[in-house]
Amino acid sequence: MRAVAREMSPPPVAAGDASRGVFVADFDGPLADCAVRAARLLDTPDAVGILHPLLMRESCYWLLRGPKGPEIAKLASSGNASHGVLRAMENLFTCRFAPA
Repeated sequence: MRAVAREMSPPPVAAGDASRGVFVADFDGPLADCAVRAARLLDTPDAVGILHPLLMRESCYWLLRGPKGPEIAKLASSGNASHGVLRAMENLFTCRFAPA
């Protein structure tokens, strides 16, 4: 996520209250479309290795550009206490979609 944020212009500003690491936001539009496409990859395992990294980058982009982008940028910063939780979630998601 930090790599995507560095490439964005303007980059998201790490701000907001992310101290609890939890917030509620609508899940629709391009982010929802990206999540559906990621789930559909399970039907085509041969495409996972190629498309999964692209969908992860796209998901990061939409999350950072969304209404909670500043809070998400703050969560993704390495100095944040919730950073470890995000890393664990990333590892779990990556393992689930890793080609067999």
